[in-house]
Amino acid sequence: MKDFSIFMMGYFIDSYDEGYAVTQTDTFKAWCDELEEKHGIKVLSFTFYDGPREFMTNKPINTPDDLKGLRIRTIGQEVCTETIAAMGATPISMSWGEVYNGIQSKALEGCEVQNTSSYPSKIYEVCNTQSKTGHFQLMQGLICGKAWFDSLPADLQQLLEETAVEIGKETAADVMAEVEEDEKLMVEAGMTVIEPDITPFKEAVEPYTRSWVTQSSEISFGLRSARQSNPVNYHLLYHRL
Repeated sequence: MKDFSIFMMGYFIDSYDEGYAVTQTDTFKAWCDELEEKHGIKVLSFTFYDGPREFMTNKPINTPDDLKGLRIRTIGQEVCTETIAAMGATPISMSWGEVYNGIQSKALEGCEVQNTSSYPSKIYEVCNTQSKTGHFQLMQGLICGKAWFDSLPADLQQLLEETAVEIGKETAADVMAEVEEDEKLMVEAGMTVIEPDITPFKEAVEPYTRSWVTQSSEISFGLRSARQSNPVNYHLLYHRL
């Protein structure tokens, strides 16, 4: 379902709390119901998180202009590559395991990645600067087969869902602490961290975001339904678009 791709659009949400709030809307719950009915996939929880993604390069990225001409590795999903292109870079999709060597050999000028991957992969050894744009927030879900879920007794279904939500929240808190610790360790290793004004980056991706939403009948229908059924849900979703 294309609906779920909305979470990987640049600046759709700015934090874990905003992402969690979206998952509590009637519109999001309707998407989960459709996933069950049409594809046989049960969403147990969407409370997992892997942190914000930042640019790792060898020069500061203060504005979208600084990304022009830079080959930046990103996730291969269309919304990700188009978002990075809208921000000014040339998006490159490649296996994460090849990124370190890709930057070292100058095949790439950098990547965009969360600290929970950049630190253990030692990207700070080949990129001396992290620009904290937080353009993607990695909300994640835990799923299972609907047929298997339906085969469980009602009490176990409830326990499974409640536990998935609880564990997701707990691990999200752990990730947020790890993101800060990883940044500290990379700075100690010699990396420079800058925090640019993200307003120009948000403005750069807005035309693509609105175009994508307009072309998606599923998203547009979801927004109309939210507006009609619950103005609060509509505002929460629409002000992100």
